[in-house]
Amino acid sequence: MVGNTKTGAPFGLVSNHAYSIINSYTVRLNNGSTVDLIKMRNPYATDNGLTSLYSDNEASWNNISLAEKARIGYILNAADGDFFMTKEQFNISFSTISWNPILEGWTRSYFLKLDDTFVNPGKNINGGSKYTRHEFSITTNVDQDAIFTINTHALRSYPYNTCMNSALTTINSVKNIVEWLLPGSNLIKQTFYTEGDFNLNNGKPYALKAGTTYAINLELWGDNPNITRDFSIVAFGKIGEVNITHKAGLTSDHYFHGDV
Repeated sequence: MVGNTKTGAPFGLVSNHAYSIINSYTVRLNNGSTVDLIKMRNPYATDNGLTSLYSDNEASWNNISLAEKARIGYILNAADGDFFMTKEQFNISFSTISWNPILEGWTRSYFLKLDDTFVNPGKNINGGSKYTRHEFSITTNVDQDAIFTINTHALRSYPYNTCMNSALTTINSVKNIVEWLLPGSNLIKQTFYTEGDFNLNNGKPYALKAGTTYAINLELWGDNPNITRDFSIVAFGKIGEVNITHKAGLTSDHYFHGDV
């Protein structure tokens, strides 16, 4: 799990920087009260200059027993990148949190399209006929939880240089549209930028029922001729395969996540 700091973040944190979220603890103080602490890590392995109540050298640690310090993994070491914050300090310092579920043992099903030349004008009011519409049906043979992501690959490969950065600036200005009708919701429509991943339901699983057909529709590309038209839909099924079938009849591939 990763937290991204706000612009002008306090407590000596670097602005607009990603920090790993390691764990959270309710810690008992020597006076019998408790405090909620979040253990963080700077991926650059330094926590020098931090001024939170529970950064390495703060006097607040004198109010916590050695046993509690050992339980939560507190080590006075300014070169390890680890530090602690109260949840209140975290809330005013970080703008977003990103997380990845543990999917070992799940089955990954995916529909991948490279160099998309499919012809089907868009219908969504936010896109219109200049977009390309892809309609998918989603089914499962067993009742199971499933997580879905939409992935667009604006540049399949590129050198890391200023030309690449300039191209991404142009490409990222294009908004794509995703519509989905999955358990517990009416038809949801949302836009996302080309180049990157979009997690349906914020990455939380949907409870799919065998014998029920669900829908995911994409409207992509706009009329930008500079876009490499590659995309994929990925479904992680907790028990087995999730079938992703394109309106044109193409179907998804699958593999067991424990195999890779």
